[in-house]
Order: sequence, then C-alpha cells, then structure tokens
Amino acid sequence: MGLLASLPEGHTIIGLQFENLMLNNRKSIPNILGIDEIISENLFFQRKTGNSAIYQIDYIIRTKFNTLYICEIKFSKNRIGHSIM
Repeated sequence: MGLLASLPEGHTIIGLQFENLMLNNRKSIPNILGIDEIISENLFFQRKTGNSAIYQIDYIIRTKFNTLYICEIKFSKNRIGHSIM
C-alpha cells in the first residue's frame, strides 16, 4: 500500500477504492458465495423520511426462496469486529 497508506487519510482512500472495486465487480459476488436463484441484487440507500433514519446497505441479494443476503463491504488495516453491524 506504500505511499497511499502513509497519507493522513490514506486508509480511508484505500477503503473507498476497495468498496468501489467490490461494487464494480458485484456480479461475481453471488457466484463466489455460492448463492443461486437470484431474483435481484443491488445497492440500497434509504433517505430520511418522517421517523425513518438514513441508512445504506452496500450490497443486497434477494433469492427466489425469499432469502436476503446483506453485505457490508469494509476495508480496514485492523481486524473488523461485530461493532459494524
């Protein structure tokens, strides 16, 4: 990661680039994860409306079995714990 990682916000930049890499190649993710019978897959963003808060799902997959796979895409120089959920 060299020079980029040494910048003050370098790991943030690397994280955004990693997320973009994953999302630009998202058609491969279900196959890699062994998910079949996909009805839809995409990103999801909810704007603030009334009592509902803003939230984002990096990648969501819906199958014909009414199963939802919710993917949070993260890059970190440290171990990522359950606190991101």
